[in-house]
Amino acid sequence: MPKRTLTLTNQRGLHARAATKLVKCGQQFSANIVVYKQQQKADAANIMSLL
Repeated sequence: MPKRTLTLTNQRGLHARAATKLVKCGQQFSANIVVYKQQQKADAANIMSLL
């Protein structure tokens, strides 16, 4: 499976509206999307995990 790494920088963090858009965008693909912040990780298919 191909793997991509992206770095997103946002001083304010990931708020609810942006997190919802990320989940909806990820649902269009058969992919595992994981969001990392330092030592924490969240499944981007799960809105509660992102918040």
